[in-house]
Amino acid sequence: LGGATRCMNNSKGQEELLGFKGLGFGAKYDGFCVEASINRFICKKLLPCDLPKYGLGLLPYGQNLVVLSDVAVVQIFVDPIVASDLLIKTYTTPELWAKNGPLVRMAQTLDASKRKAALGHFEEALRLRDKEIETQNLKMIKPPSFSKWHIPMVKVLRDCCRAMQALDLQTPAVGSAPASQAGQSLSGTTVGMTFTGSVAGAAPVNNAW
Repeated sequence: LGGATRCMNNSKGQEELLGFKGLGFGAKYDGFCVEASINRFICKKLLPCDLPKYGLGLLPYGQNLVVLSDVAVVQIFVDPIVASDLLIKTYTTPELWAKNGPLVRMAQTLDASKRKAALGHFEEALRLRDKEIETQNLKMIKPPSFSKWHIPMVKVLRDCCRAMQALDLQTPAVGSAPASQAGQSLSGTTVGMTFTGSVAGAAPVNNAW
């Protein structure tokens, strides 16, 4: 897991989880609800050794910080018919957060109010991450590896927020189809995730959050 992922049970990760939920991702790993599994661990109903079964793991820092495993990231977010999605291997892979990535594609299918609500959670996560980096830089109480892993995450998260913000600034071309109608119809299952909708970023069904 290492530094290529970020924690799900701190304030920043919780905001990002709410953002995924707001976008409509039904986050299940092998049939298990990710959010429920995290909550069970917080309530000490799951042991650390149980976490991989639920698509989770722990960072080795002794703080019980839960992370989304690489295989869970792929299973939940990757659409195998979108070439750029196949580059997504970890939570911090830029293609996950890019303007043509699965998060922004999902945001395109939402109405403005739902998109704004989901965006608000990502913006709050970004605010918390920015504040944390600023605080640590001022106090110099964290090792260089802190910035090494946190700054790239802040960058991809900021890029994602800007791409979602831009969706509401765009003027649809005359005669263009709405985002929810664009693309080819698709219904089926892949790598453990059930989905239906357009080819590019089809919305999962059975929202599990």
